[in-house]
Amino acid sequence: MPATSHPTLISTPLAKTRSAATGAAAALVTVVIWAGWIIATRVARETAISPVTIGLLRYGPPAILLAPVWARVGLLPRSCPWWIIAVMVGGSGAPFLLLAAAAMRTAPAAEVGALLPGTMPLWAALLGWLLGASRFTGGQRLGYALIAAGVGLMVLADGLMSAGHAATDQAGWQGQALLMLAAACWAAYSHAFKRSGLTPLQGAAIVAAWSFLIHLLLGSCFGFGLAAMSAPELATQLAVQGILSGLIAIFSYGIAVTTLGAARAAAFSALAPVLATLGGIVLLGEIPSPANLVAIALVTLGVGLASGLKLWR
Repeated sequence: MPATSHPTLISTPLAKTRSAATGAAAALVTVVIWAGWIIATRVARETAISPVTIGLLRYGPPAILLAPVWARVGLLPRSCPWWIIAVMVGGSGAPFLLLAAAAMRTAPAAEVGALLPGTMPLWAALLGWLLGASRFTGGQRLGYALIAAGVGLMVLADGLMSAGHAATDQAGWQGQALLMLAAACWAAYSHAFKRSGLTPLQGAAIVAAWSFLIHLLLGSCFGFGLAAMSAPELATQLAVQGILSGLIAIFSYGIAVTTLGAARAAAFSALAPVLATLGGIVLLGEIPSPANLVAIALVTLGVGLASGLKLWR
């Protein structure tokens, strides 16, 4: 064997180890940002910052910074049907954020973590099954069942806690319904993006541009609300919504999918409900009930199994 082949044999395991470590680090960064986004949006809704204002901060920076990308491919690329772009924008753009922000007016962070990123795999699997594009292992079926059981327990527990308080009960189930609808929107985006033929950066740029335009239109009708924010509030929301969620999470998740594969990268989303719960406890003083803690544990385990993680791991 030629001497030139030895470095390849030696470096391949090391390269694979480094690649896996890089992918795991990128996935962890993404999940931490997702949890931070939930906390920041929850704080924004508690301080009466409007969903339109949140959307401007969320999509404005990436739309401006990624302008060379969407200007090059076009807001309606010729290679992609317009309805796929519409589903992508609706699934992860302005409509998704407006639904999630409206739900966070009443839903605590732990509930948001379980019902938003927690039920996304369930909706994605259902859509994949309806489209005839998904086959599930026994472990994945168990994962989806655990997610459904966790969601059911959370809804039941919240209903019992608010029994006799019509206004609280109505606000509770409306928030839960909006969160699950937002999760279904993101699942639709995932399937649409797979069919778009766009790169992750191109898809993110187009969604951000259309969503920013939608929020500019809404702001012209209902007010932008930026002037009413204090400087610390504006800086915090701009950093979390626009820079971290809008830009860095896009690249970090792309790295995770590229190096780990879609299934292993998605498994890290099981940490989102846990981190959101911890953030709600520490930063917002939101203490989940014992039943909600059990529900969050079921959803977290279910997401891991549904994403292909083996039960023993």
